[in-house]
Amino acid sequence: MGVGHCLASAVGALVCLAVAGCSRDAAPAPSMNVKAGPVAFDDASAIRVSGADPSHPVTIQASARDAQGITWTSRAEFTPGSDGTVDLATAAPRSGSYSGAHATGPIWSMTAGDQHPAFLVATEAAMTVTFTASQPGRTSVMATQRRLFRAPGVTVTSITASEGFVGRMFTPSRPVAHAGAVLVFGGSEGGLSGSALVAGVLASHGHPALALAYFDAPGLPRTLANIRWSISPAR
Repeated sequence: MGVGHCLASAVGALVCLAVAGCSRDAAPAPSMNVKAGPVAFDDASAIRVSGADPSHPVTIQASARDAQGITWTSRAEFTPGSDGTVDLATAAPRSGSYSGAHATGPIWSMTAGDQHPAFLVATEAAMTVTFTASQPGRTSVMATQRRLFRAPGVTVTSITASEGFVGRMFTPSRPVAHAGAVLVFGGSEGGLSGSALVAGVLASHGHPALALAYFDAPGLPRTLANIRWSISPAR
């Protein structure tokens, strides 16, 4: 084989490698369909990924910062269908932050890592969640969604210890007909972070809700000890 022929073969091989590399880099990114916000915090609309490579797993991550600046994250890996889609309403993750098919799994399975707070601190009316879908060798795709802890029109009234108890009253702009008021207690997290989040969501659906704190709030015991209870007769 002549030197010229060998050189031509080598150049051809390099061209083939370059073309293959370009083709691989040019592979289109998958697309992600996330319901346009703002949406209610408990909105159950699913996240859907399409255009994925069926031969590789898809990783979906969610992240958000609460009112204290603490970052909450989740991560789950899915096997795409033969058509390259992953619909979280029907697809169970092969590994990750949660198991089983759940439309909003990436949201409710978020944790705060080493900081270990029990609940998102819902002192603000909304939270922005960022979703990322990625596959090996392909460009990641991102989408954001604004999730409301309480709907527009819900009014909030703070109640201090000087008034007999500590709480936060959430009043809907349009109460549901014949809807009873709801009393919401938190758990071992103390304060109003957990109960206020739930009460705000309930009021968003038309139910007046009162979130109560019984420790770790101004005017109350700092820890879950020596909690005083009293029941007043109805008037």
